[in-house]
Amino acid sequence: MWLLFLATICSCVSQKNIPEGAFILHSQEIKGNETISSESLETLYRQKPNRKIFGGLPYVWAYNYGKKIFKPEKVEQKITQKEERFNKKIIHAENELSEKRNASLSAKEAKDLEALQRHLDKAEKKEDSLAIEEIKQDIQATKSFYNKKKRQKSPKVLRLERRKKKKLDKLQVRLKEGNWLMRTVGEKPVYFDTLETRRTAEEIQEYLESKGFFQSKVSIQTKKVYTHRKKVIYQVEENEPTYFGEINLLANDPDIERLWQQSLSECSIVPGKPYDVRKISSERLRVQKLLRNNGYLFFSSQYIIFRVDTLHLSDTLALAQADTLISISGPTNEAKNLSPQRRARVQIVINEPQEGKHQAYPVDRVFFHLVNTRRRKGDPDTLHSARSNIEYVHEGPMKYNPGILNRRIRFRPGQLYSQADLVDTQRSLGILNMFKFVNINPDTSSIEDELLMHIYTTPLERYQLSNEVGFNVVQGLPGPFINLSLKNRNTFGGAEIFETSIRFALDGQASFSDDNYSSIEAGLNTSLTFPKIVFPLRRNWREGLNFVNPTTQLNLGFNFVRRPEYTRTNLASSISYQGQFGFSRLNFTLAELNIVNTRNISQSFNEILQDLSNSGNPIIESFDRALVSSIYAIYSYNTNTGNERNPSFFVRFLVEGGGLTQSLWKNIPLLNAEDERVFGLKLFRYWRINPTVFYYYPLKKKFHSLAFRFNTGIARPFGGSSTLPYEKFFFGGGSSSIRAWQSRRLGPGSSRPDINDDGTFDNRFERPGEIIIEANAEYRFPLFGFVRGAVFLDAGNVWTFEEDPDRPGSNFRFSNFYSQIALGSGFGVRFNFPFLLLRLDFGVKVYDPARRSDRRWVIQEFKPLRPFRNDLTLLNIAIGYPF
Repeated sequence: MWLLFLATICSCVSQKNIPEGAFILHSQEIKGNETISSESLETLYRQKPNRKIFGGLPYVWAYNYGKKIFKPEKVEQKITQKEERFNKKIIHAENELSEKRNASLSAKEAKDLEALQRHLDKAEKKEDSLAIEEIKQDIQATKSFYNKKKRQKSPKVLRLERRKKKKLDKLQVRLKEGNWLMRTVGEKPVYFDTLETRRTAEEIQEYLESKGFFQSKVSIQTKKVYTHRKKVIYQVEENEPTYFGEINLLANDPDIERLWQQSLSECSIVPGKPYDVRKISSERLRVQKLLRNNGYLFFSSQYIIFRVDTLHLSDTLALAQADTLISISGPTNEAKNLSPQRRARVQIVINEPQEGKHQAYPVDRVFFHLVNTRRRKGDPDTLHSARSNIEYVHEGPMKYNPGILNRRIRFRPGQLYSQADLVDTQRSLGILNMFKFVNINPDTSSIEDELLMHIYTTPLERYQLSNEVGFNVVQGLPGPFINLSLKNRNTFGGAEIFETSIRFALDGQASFSDDNYSSIEAGLNTSLTFPKIVFPLRRNWREGLNFVNPTTQLNLGFNFVRRPEYTRTNLASSISYQGQFGFSRLNFTLAELNIVNTRNISQSFNEILQDLSNSGNPIIESFDRALVSSIYAIYSYNTNTGNERNPSFFVRFLVEGGGLTQSLWKNIPLLNAEDERVFGLKLFRYWRINPTVFYYYPLKKKFHSLAFRFNTGIARPFGGSSTLPYEKFFFGGGSSSIRAWQSRRLGPGSSRPDINDDGTFDNRFERPGEIIIEANAEYRFPLFGFVRGAVFLDAGNVWTFEEDPDRPGSNFRFSNFYSQIALGSGFGVRFNFPFLLLRLDFGVKVYDPARRSDRRWVIQEFKPLRPFRNDLTLLNIAIGYPF
């Protein structure tokens, strides 16, 4: 009710400011289109209507109100005052410093000129004309130097002038664009413009013709909405479309003809498919890429001409002279059944350069230049690699193993030049993290018709010390952290990287027994990365993996965590293999060993674990001293390039097996592995699968987008193990999960936690599960300035495999799991600072499976004026987007 009233008020206030005879552009609509989507045509609008809320124009109202209270004369007066004030300060600073500085400079000038005059007198006595002339030039240069020094502005004056410019620039923006309401919150009203409407119709017509609708028509209709608003309707008549017909290639080079013919399956233009100008542009780029990847170094798309015959004035399409004509016709019956008037014949003409003809270049020699910033005297040395036939030119000692670099260089002497190999080589060498830059220069100037490939690199500093200081936000409570890292590049001469890092963090969290507390976390981690596969493989297998830029990483680390409930240490080691190709990345950890020791368990927390154990829940075993071994693989596919205007897709799939190597220990009596312990450490056997999918889709409006996430996982102990390691459980709730529930406090299933005295649930305890299903959807949009908003919907829960008598409803069942899916919704505000994105998400419980079956739709209890009542609303503070 209040929103409707506000929207009506905003609408009325806006109408009072509309000039006589003008109409606000209310909306625009496309009608009559059947084949071309309205979304693609709407992007051609020359005018964008103002944003509306419930039909009202609050942003226009804010602009008009800001304009009403805006006093440009006051801004002009302020500009004048600022300018006068800064001018006085500048003049005062110049007067204050000029006398002292000029006196000092004059004294130095007199001293230098006096010394030069003595030299001049001696030269005149000796009648040395050459010396006399040089000294006179020095005297003149000294006078010019000091005159220039005296005219230079002091640092204080320069600072004042910079501040003056900054202040006046801000005021000029305010004078030109209005006050804060007009610039940031409000929107300038968009009035119906007949000329812009006609231009939009013309562009829609051109777009339809580019899609093959050459007989289409676009008409404009206007409709009056309210008193001072108009709606524009673009009536489209598509008529009959045109399809691609016969396609021909005309070229004087038989090699080009052969390459094109061999790649016809990849041709963007397909006979029988609808005509589309973008397909022609795609084919132009494809042909250019095809030829550049097959030796034609200097080939450009400017040599490609497309001739399209839609009128069928000629039966032969012989529009150019050529030695050979390659023709393909429609592979589908659809193309054959089309009438000639609906088929567009396409001729691709490859023109020759003005001088000579297109030439395919084989690579003759490859040079790798290692340019050291600290150069030694003398000519650089050259090292020839017999295996790859690559010349390594280095200034100073050759510190890098040529065998490692050979694997990252994709082209070899004797092979045809390939643009794809050049880009892949540049990327592969950059991944090594050894060089500041990698530039590759194909050179044909030294010897005619000979192609030399020059790779220029400059090494990074061998030792790099970095630090990071900031705040973690966990469950709404900030905690400081500091990271120190020391990196040693090329440790053993084979482009290895040895890195040691230290981390200390103080995190605010919700405890099991108290409302809040601060936990301490400290860690020391070391890693050694090799740019190859360190494993006994055959040479041909190892070389076959070079295209994925493989690395091997050895890790060793120690982590210490102290919480009021317990103190926990973890000694971890692992060996992992990574590779990436295109958008894909694969991480395979051959072995990961963790020695976990939990000590100093508080009495209250231990009583909780004992109660769970007595009811059949063996989670207490997760806090025993343990040896956790695992093997896992993570595959990810990520198309995100950092551009918000492009859709992106991300998939992450994890498969993990724990305790798979323990069968090797059973035959060793000293290890005593029969009772699932080694040296007194408990062993765990488990498997775990966790696929996650993200999708980002930008909308036609700037900064408007949709984001989706789906996460699921299953973990299960097997063999002699009755429970999972605590770190391997799944948890629901939190700022990147179901945001209406506290972190790790959702579920499992429909089990109900204890009730507090005020009737709310006791959320002191984390709620682990063995199964997780989560789905998130978010609509993101701009609010004003650097502030953005979001509306989101979260759904999900965690479950156990077995029924827990102490937690009825916690296990997963196909028959009713959907009724245990928790629903949360809410509104988020994101402060998009240049250095970070601070996120505030207000999550509201909609459906709570922990309630009684007839009271689970808790959204009915939500009171907008008292949102935090009954524990229905939760504020999440976090850094970065949730997904």
